[in-house]
Amino acid sequence: MSRQKRNFSAKFKLDLVIRLLKGEKNLNTIVTENNIQLNLLRN
Repeated sequence: MSRQKRNFSAKFKLDLVIRLLKGEKNLNTIVTENNIQLNLLRN
């Protein structure tokens, strides 16, 4: 089975980064809650 590539909108990524920078939640919490790869936010 091949895994389908998911595309995230720029607004979605921006919202996650803003939450991270504001300190609302830490990196691992945001990644876990949104079921995304850690490198999506690190890059």
